[in-house]
Amino acid sequence: MKEGEKVAFLARRFNVNESTIRSIRNNESKIRESAKSLGKHAENCKISRSPLMEKMEDMLIIWLQDLMHKKIPIGGDIIRERASADREAARKFPDQVRALIAEKGYVAAQIFNCDETGLFWKRMPNRTYLMKEEKTAPGYKSSKERYTLLFCANAAGTFKCKPMLVYRAENPRALKGKQKEHLPVFWKSNKTAWVTAKTFTDWFTLSFVPEVRAFLNRENLSFKVLLLLDNCAAHPDALMTSNPDVEILFLPPNTTSLIQPMDQSIIATFKSYYIKGVLRNILNSLHQSTSEDYVKQFWKNFNIAHSISIVDESWRMIKSTTLNNGWNNLLPELVEKNQVSEIQGHEQEQVIREAVNIARSVGGEGFSDLQESELLDLVASTEVLSVDEIDAIVQNTAAEEEMIADEEPEPVLTAKVVGNILADAERLIERALNYDPIMTRSLQFRQDIEKSLECYKNLYKDLLRRAKQKSLTQYFTAK
Repeated sequence: MKEGEKVAFLARRFNVNESTIRSIRNNESKIRESAKSLGKHAENCKISRSPLMEKMEDMLIIWLQDLMHKKIPIGGDIIRERASADREAARKFPDQVRALIAEKGYVAAQIFNCDETGLFWKRMPNRTYLMKEEKTAPGYKSSKERYTLLFCANAAGTFKCKPMLVYRAENPRALKGKQKEHLPVFWKSNKTAWVTAKTFTDWFTLSFVPEVRAFLNRENLSFKVLLLLDNCAAHPDALMTSNPDVEILFLPPNTTSLIQPMDQSIIATFKSYYIKGVLRNILNSLHQSTSEDYVKQFWKNFNIAHSISIVDESWRMIKSTTLNNGWNNLLPELVEKNQVSEIQGHEQEQVIREAVNIARSVGGEGFSDLQESELLDLVASTEVLSVDEIDAIVQNTAAEEEMIADEEPEPVLTAKVVGNILADAERLIERALNYDPIMTRSLQFRQDIEKSLECYKNLYKDLLRRAKQKSLTQYFTAK
């Protein structure tokens, strides 16, 4: 029509009524806006859907995906049949795995299991004053902040893969200037913060395979691996033939709570360590004052970078015996004999007790009388997303709040900055030596700090050398 074609001519050409052509002309802007959301399917669509309908469909898909990622059965019949189906499948599956191990000659160090879990990384027990204040405050609730973690380790308990973390934004403000490949997690992002077939395939190819290959090489073992996965939709069948040295075996549906190693206290132990780590950071924020205002300020500033550091520490803290014991329900013969009698979940129980003691040291409403049961409830939390939370995901408003502002300069690690870091460390050592009445303790502190600073001292020398070389190059170029 913009080229001067008549309405009658176009109606005959496309075999539609003239009123249809006029309607398209009058609603051009709305049709084009709707087509944007359809992408490549727009050319096959004849009906323009309202934005409200499109949004509702997006929310429904996210809700269903949320249930599936939390392994929550959909439908009453499935729930009623689950108990008998689970146990029967779980009883038969171990013999299938044993036959494969015998055929291929796998040892415990070559057998791996991985699983995903959601983590509400900025949440405390409901009775604490931090959560009570948030509930009464208007606007977005930080306790709803969630990302997905993927953990993987071998049956021997001798190797843990770098965790994958799937966040809702690719470039959160707190990670500005950080190189993603050097984070202690394998970083991925999408608007739902869930593991998808694409993110899982990236983790398998770019993280799991090279990490495990290097580990087995160090152990003088051949690179042949058995990887056990649940049958989540994010674990594509195509991976079964993607690497000839990695055999993938899927667990039967609805058996993860019974026989999947990662679900036998390993992930729960990690979450217990994570809560303990957060509480310890809260307690450390009180070194200058016991005021609740300091805690609230710390909680306000607590960001994804802080969370990642606690994830790294928590995953490292899990004992090899806990990882090994996780296989007791599936393949008890892989569990070291001196560990069989150890109570499953013992490490988690100890960590929870330590976390309670830290919370009571923090003090204040909900902390001073915190109970172990409250932390265990927090560890086991798998709540379904509410309508408002799903709406926030669709709109992606929360992600926009943390995206990097273009006007903010990216931090650069120059020789001057590294020099200041070293100078600050020297002042810290000097203060400890001057004020600590126990000389052996302050001397040990100095030794530990100087050992830790070795990498920065080498970096400082390298930066100075490069700066000098650059000056010489510029001088001769000018000549």
